[in-house]
Amino acid sequence: MKVYLLNVEGAGPVFYGEKLDKAAPRGGVRGWLEKQHRRWLTSLRRAENSIGATTRRVEGWLERRVPPDEALLRSLRDANEIEIFHPTTISETEAARAWREYLVRARNRHLRWLLVDLLIVPLTLLLMPLPGPNFIGYWFVYRAICHALALLGARRALNAEAKWRLTAAHELDATFSDEHAEKIAALARRFNLAHLRPFVAKMRARAKSQAVALAPEVQKTD
Repeated sequence: MKVYLLNVEGAGPVFYGEKLDKAAPRGGVRGWLEKQHRRWLTSLRRAENSIGATTRRVEGWLERRVPPDEALLRSLRDANEIEIFHPTTISETEAARAWREYLVRARNRHLRWLLVDLLIVPLTLLLMPLPGPNFIGYWFVYRAICHALALLGARRALNAEAKWRLTAAHELDATFSDEHAEKIAALARRFNLAHLRPFVAKMRARAKSQAVALAPEVQKTD
């Protein structure tokens, strides 16, 4: 698996990766949940009543809160080898330190949210008597599984169960923004990254929303 250390404007250094191999259909509980999720979304998009519209807005809001790097972390649990491409402006030592620090933060973050979701899931059983699908209950079960998989991926990489090596690439020396379409397209072509532009846009949007949320706190301290 290949991972890229990018400088995203406003978000700082971030790690990005894509799983190039076409994934086989998932089995077990997660596969069932993903199948139900897709089926539910299809019926939801076709619904034209007020309940459907409201639920679509809630679902969209929840989806936007999923961290853009979560797919990378979940993929790490299947990786045997990881090649980390980093800008030539930093050394291998700095890149390795940034990678380890990122994995530690990701592990702690997903462990925290896994525990929160597991605490919330039993409370959503109270919604079962209501008509329609228990979307809230389903969502927290699904998110708990996603957090668990991301946690496993981060721990696997941290424990060196997946061998990783570092490679400097001058194409990563630039700072990327969703406004730099040509630079992003060139990088995507160079490394065959199909979803790079949406990732950068999501990271930028997330960084902007966090900056807005912190602004009142900054004003209070001034």
